[in-house]
Amino acid sequence: MMKRITLWFALLVCLCLVLFPWINARLYADYADKIENSVQIKVTWKERVSYGQIFQQHYYLIYGELADGTPCVLQNTDSPHRNKYNGSDIYQQIEIGQIYTFFTTGEREPRRAKYPNIISIIDN
Repeated sequence: MMKRITLWFALLVCLCLVLFPWINARLYADYADKIENSVQIKVTWKERVSYGQIFQQHYYLIYGELADGTPCVLQNTDSPHRNKYNGSDIYQQIEIGQIYTFFTTGEREPRRAKYPNIISIIDN
């Protein structure tokens, strides 16, 4: 009887360890996707960040300044739940020293090194 309880407990713990991060990520993605913003910045720098050893992935960071001189960092990645698959095209469009209006979703999350994600861009 004790073996059976231990087995069920171990199974429950394993399920929680697997499902909780997945459910949490899905809930946060839904929440973050609802935070929309438009921001006008003068681009001061941009870079491509790559990670992963077997399946290399990447995202783009756009650095700039708001009109009042406050530094601002935006992330440019594909966003399947927004049907956005043109992250590389947007990155190619951006020129250093130019002023753009970016439409973003999400918010700054320092703990996970996340920035607002660019959805679209307007030249000024």
